[in-house]
Order: sequence, then structure tokens, then C-alpha cells
Amino acid sequence: MATITIRNLDDSVKQRLRIQAASHNRSMKEEVRLILQNAVRKTDPGNRIGSRIHRRFKEVGGRFRCRMRKSPQFAAPRIVSWQPETQKISKLPT
Repeated sequence: MATITIRNLDDSVKQRLRIQAASHNRSMKEEVRLILQNAVRKTDPGNRIGSRIHRRFKEVGGRFRCRMRKSPQFAAPRIVSWQPETQKISKLPT
């Protein structure tokens, strides 16, 4: 296992790490390890959702294809006018 030394870390950052670790019932060192592992995992292109789906279906020998349907077209919003004196809504010409 490798060792990393971090110098010039703000006291406030260390205190927040200590509080976060305590809230997860972990040591501060374990909390930092998990934070670093998650940060690297998020940037690893082989660990994104598409790659994970591909690997899952590759293991069972199947092909995975997803066709996207076009979303339904919605009517354009109509402009209305509020007339407080009559308390009526009237549609304006479009």
C-alpha cells in the first residue's frame, strides 16, 4: 500500500473531515481513503454507467440495444390576459 502525505491542509478542512468521518462511524484516515477512491472511480471512463451496462450484458452473452422514442410534441403555450376588474381570463389572438 502506498502512503500519501498532505501538507498545508487548512485546519477547517481537517476539522470537517473529522466530523464527516465521525458521522459515518469511520476513522479520519478511512474516510479520506474512501473519498479518494470515489473521486478516482468517478473519473474512470471504464466505470461509467454505459460501460457497466455493456459489461453486464457481455457476461451473459446478450446484446443490448435501446431505441429512444421521440417525445410527444406539445402545443405551444397560449398567451392569456388577466383582467382583474372582471376576474376573467381572455385568450389573446395567436
